[in-house]
Amino acid sequence: MIDFAIAEDVAVVIDDHSYSAMGHTELLPFWTALGKKLMATYGSNDLIHLELQNETNSGGWEPSYAANSKALVQGIRAAGVPYPIILGWGGWNAVGGYTRALAELDAVGGAGKIDPLGKLEFSAHHYPTTTGNDQPSSGKSAPQIKGSAVAANFKEMFDEFKRRDLRIWITEIGMGGGARGWMTNGSGTPSFNGKAWLEQFTALVKQYSDTVSGVLAWGGGSGWADTYPLKQEYEKGNWSATKGTEFWRTIRVLWAH
Repeated sequence: MIDFAIAEDVAVVIDDHSYSAMGHTELLPFWTALGKKLMATYGSNDLIHLELQNETNSGGWEPSYAANSKALVQGIRAAGVPYPIILGWGGWNAVGGYTRALAELDAVGGAGKIDPLGKLEFSAHHYPTTTGNDQPSSGKSAPQIKGSAVAANFKEMFDEFKRRDLRIWITEIGMGGGARGWMTNGSGTPSFNGKAWLEQFTALVKQYSDTVSGVLAWGGGSGWADTYPLKQEYEKGNWSATKGTEFWRTIRVLWAH
């Protein structure tokens, strides 16, 4: 995967999906060992990004989040690992959690000063459903969409990171539905036009091309069961069919930015 990304001049994000707290004692030795192995193979290549933890502390807010994050980042740098680092936060890394994260990081010196190499970036997640990324409400057979437009806190977040001259990724965003036109709204209300939502979101991302490093759409690839509501593959084992859909052509626009 890394070889493919580098050959195509595309960034690759490596994340630890163990839902650990930033202060977990295994994280520094893990990233140090992996970073040194990557250095031996690829040298210093800023197409490789290290996302230190997915949805930290099993979704909860780590009491010493900022201090632990700072120590982890600086420990990785002290070990000689130069790759850009991506940092998330508690609350399942939801978009709205950025205010608390930045405030706590400010208290330990500021988000822009934690990394001595100045390569620290951030990540946020978003699922446009009422019940998380894959769970229907009680008595419903499909997930229920919340709203018909992109949430206002996306722009608010992008504005704040732009003001601080910081970069941010959307490292999980749920958009799928078997690539047949996007998600089906199980509730019937409110109405939801997936294509219109995606076009609005893409236009917003384009406005912040100097702030938003990238968008990683969640649920792609053959690893997902056909019943997964955010699955992007048209049907299992038939990826070429996915690439022929309007959904695929629409989502590819994100890669151009």
